[in-house]
Amino acid sequence: MKLIIPIPSGKGSVGKMSITANLRFSLAKLGHQVIVADLNFGGATSQIIGVEK
Repeated sequence: MKLIIPIPSGKGSVGKMSITANLRFSLAKLGHQVIVADLNFGGATSQIIGVEK
């Protein structure tokens, strides 16, 4: 079963990336396949989860 979990906010610096990274690691550790898509052009997702842009 595929599930999309959006983590939106109209304000910056509220912890969206921290929640996203921790959720990603937790779900992956449980054996789930996880894709993280950062729709913020200046986002730091790749740096936080260790993937090159």
